[in-house]
Amino acid sequence: MLALELNPHTFYSVDLVLGLISTLVAVFIAGYALKGYWLTKNKTSIFFSSAFMLIAAGLLSRVAFDYLVKFELSYNPQFLLLETMTSLQSLMLFFSIFLLTTGYVLLLVLFYRIKSKRVAALIISLIAILVLTTSNAYLTAHLVPGILLLFGLTHTIDNFLRKKNKNTFLVLASFAMLLLSELVFLLVLKSLVFYFAASILRVIAYLLLLANTVLVLKR
Repeated sequence: MLALELNPHTFYSVDLVLGLISTLVAVFIAGYALKGYWLTKNKTSIFFSSAFMLIAAGLLSRVAFDYLVKFELSYNPQFLLLETMTSLQSLMLFFSIFLLTTGYVLLLVLFYRIKSKRVAALIISLIAILVLTTSNAYLTAHLVPGILLLFGLTHTIDNFLRKKNKNTFLVLASFAMLLLSELVFLLVLKSLVFYFAASILRVIAYLLLLANTVLVLKR
């Protein structure tokens, strides 16, 4: 998955902390969106909340994966290339990729108003098959979300150009940052600095979405 250039304990410790922060922000987004649903009974809010619940679960699965690898490194310092992952580690990695991408699929279903459950189920099924059969988990974990986020960014650009208000700008900025973060993740072989820069970009993007969700509730 990823050859570590520096101290692996440090890498997974920092990744675990950033993952926890991202997870917490995603949970807040889901919670505020759910609160919006209870106040307005708008189905859009419950759909948005569900998407971020899945994203939070995916991020938490990645945190669990990082913890398991960090624990493994305590007993096996040679465990560097993740080529000998245990079944539990592989399961956490699968859940991380699958749940995160499924959350993004739900956002696209919401944005593009896809009413066919079969279409949404087909996309999710194809992603599950891709994740299960991939030979490069790291590439899949960032390339697939990147493609989904590109479609999401296209929608948010159109939405901003039509409405041109603070809320649509925040959503546009967040999706632009999320897409950029996935692209920066792909540069990790150049330097681990890119990995942590991408993780920070993702946290900022989620914070912008959280700010937008709070602003919507204040209306």
